[in-house]
This record gives sequence, structure tokens and C-alpha cells, in this order.
Amino acid sequence: MSDRTRPLRRSPASIRRNTTAVRGLRPRHPRAPIALAIRAALCAGLIAVPLASVGTPARAAVQAKADFGDAPAPYPTLSVDDGPIHIISGPQLGANRDDEENGLPSAGADGDDLDGLDDEDGVSLLQAPIGSALGAVTVNLQEGPGQLDAWIDFNGDGSWGGAEEHVFIDRTVVDGDNGLLFSVPANAKAGPAMARFRVSTVGGLGLGGIVGDGEVEDHLLTIASPTASAARLFDSGQTLDAADATQDLRLLDV
Repeated sequence: MSDRTRPLRRSPASIRRNTTAVRGLRPRHPRAPIALAIRAALCAGLIAVPLASVGTPARAAVQAKADFGDAPAPYPTLSVDDGPIHIISGPQLGANRDDEENGLPSAGADGDDLDGLDDEDGVSLLQAPIGSALGAVTVNLQEGPGQLDAWIDFNGDGSWGGAEEHVFIDRTVVDGDNGLLFSVPANAKAGPAMARFRVSTVGGLGLGGIVGDGEVEDHLLTIASPTASAARLFDSGQTLDAADATQDLRLLDV
């Protein structure tokens, strides 16, 4: 076959019609998932990233840095599972924020910390007792103000889809520590509970999806057992046993 009849070869870095390829990135490149998501969102007008210094949406997609979650499966964390993606900009949870190539699912929701900078420093659970009307949490915000959305898996079913599990919806938070209260359902399961906190300037976020600023933090919280209470009234001198209370009993000086 002569050179004149040999088919032309396209550059692997070119963008073809009706494809989601990003110029300069091979499909197996580690930044391909985030770059594709960012480019698609930019082109659709869903997010705005300053392009003055980088030029085209494709180039911005390659250079943009993003924060991901680290909750374990089956929670949505990876980009392929429509996990949360925050472009590094604007309000952040706590003093530290880093970027990743993709979500880092881990059993203790600490994959982000173990991968590099310990940036899961924006949320501190004060209390979440079953049987109490309210739980308390402190959210530290920097570069605010921002809008907070948060979920807690109270029943431990591996999902944040319960009606009472979206504990904060578009809640305004400001710079510094924000003391917040949330409802604890009576049927909550005592023990570890996975939580997701997302902050942004736009608010109204879902469990996943891309947003042009902010940060996401996933945390493994603990739901406390109900307050101890005796099943029957006791007089001085009588003995209590394990069947008479829901947890360890403490002596009170009355």
C-alpha cells in the first residue's frame, strides 16, 4: 500500500465529534474521570471556573483541582458512582483542604486523611443520643459564608435516603465555629453512623455531583445508646441487675 492510499491516523489526543474525550488525556489517565466531569459541567454551564489563565474548558478541566469524599461502598463516593466533586475554591470545612484524583472509599471514612494531608478537620460531633430530641455538632468554616448540606445514616443501612437522614438542608454557616442542632429519630441505631457534610456557595446539594466550589467531608460518627432507666421502682437496699436498665447504671447522690 502506497503512502497516498494509506488511511490517515488521528492523533490520540484529539477530540472527535460526539465523544467525551478531553484533549491531551488518554482514557486511562488518572485525571480522566475528574477532567471529563469538569469539562462536561463547564460546557453545560453547570459550574463556572475562571478560564482567563487557562483558556478553553478542556484545558481548565485538565488543570482544575477537586476534593472528593471517602465514605465506603455502597455510599456514592467514586466519580463513576456519581460521588461528590468540589472544585478547590471558596468556602471550606476546617483549616485544611486538599485535592484528589478521585474518591477514596474506606471503612472508617479516613481514606482522604491517610492519602496525604489530614484535612477532615471541619466537623466535630458533640452528641447524638437516641431518645433525645436533638443532637449537636460543631462545623468550622473558613473562607465563608457558605451553605451546608449534611446527611447521617441513622439506621445503618448503607444509604442516606431516609426522610430524617438529611439533617441540614441549605443551612447558612459563617466563618469560625457554628454550633448546630439536628433531630435524632427515635428509631436510630446505636453505634457507628456514616455522615457526609458538603459546603458550597450555591447550597441545595445532593449526595453526589459536581459543584464549582466548597468541600466535602465524610465522617464515621457514633450514635449513643438511650439514657439508662430502670424498668421498675426500687427502694433503698434493693439490688439492680442487667435486666433492669438499658445500659450501665450510675449511682446518684440524692
